[in-house]
Amino acid sequence: MSAAASLRTCLLRAAPAAATAADEVREIGSRRELFVDHWLIEHLNGAALKLHEPQLAPPMTEPADDLEYGTVIKDGDLFRLYTRDGGGAQRDGDAREVTRYCESRDGIHWVKPRLGLNEIDGSTANNVILHKPPFCHNFSPFLDTRSGVPAGQRFKALAGTVKSSLIAFVSEDGIRWRKLRPTPVITYTKEYAFDSQNVSFWSESEQRYLCYFRHFLDGKLRSVCRTTSPDFLAWSEPVPLKPNFPGEHLYTTLTHP
Repeated sequence: MSAAASLRTCLLRAAPAAATAADEVREIGSRRELFVDHWLIEHLNGAALKLHEPQLAPPMTEPADDLEYGTVIKDGDLFRLYTRDGGGAQRDGDAREVTRYCESRDGIHWVKPRLGLNEIDGSTANNVILHKPPFCHNFSPFLDTRSGVPAGQRFKALAGTVKSSLIAFVSEDGIRWRKLRPTPVITYTKEYAFDSQNVSFWSESEQRYLCYFRHFLDGKLRSVCRTTSPDFLAWSEPVPLKPNFPGEHLYTTLTHP
């Protein structure tokens, strides 16, 4: 995370053609949609899609932690950064893995607060918010934007490995976390799964929580599954999305909207 890049997609829109009964209508409701391809474009006259080059932002300054997995949440005027410290871990869910926390007002200059929550190497003067194997391997928090969410569950996260399945965590302040219930909320037994960040969020358009997690498609290719929930506890049967090109691994799941 030493540099950030922004990607913009621009479109010069041509006047729409006259509609006919045979036209296919793609219903997007009130959602904002990027014109990333021709799925929403019937035709172009004197216009073209252009992908602009990313521009480097100023590098993050110390004392931010080194990133293995990282999640950034903008909470009002505060940026919250959650990172995995592998600590020389040899396997997914190793007891040496911890989850660390930093915060910033501008996204460039970061502070590592001494939280006193977990003893590491004989000291609690650290920024470790979670030291509970196997959940630090892929602890993936988000700020719950659902209307009426209880104050004590303003932040949520999913974490776990294929052996533990995914456990739901909640927090009021984004620093002190507890399990929403002791048993898993998402299980998947078809192929190896959950070895990367498990990205979840509240979907305003679907009025449900969504979770995208990585699994091995046909036991061979890293791919993505999707599941939904009305309450973050009862989740639908995960559906493999199979977005891979032939022979292609997908190393990163989808991100928050």
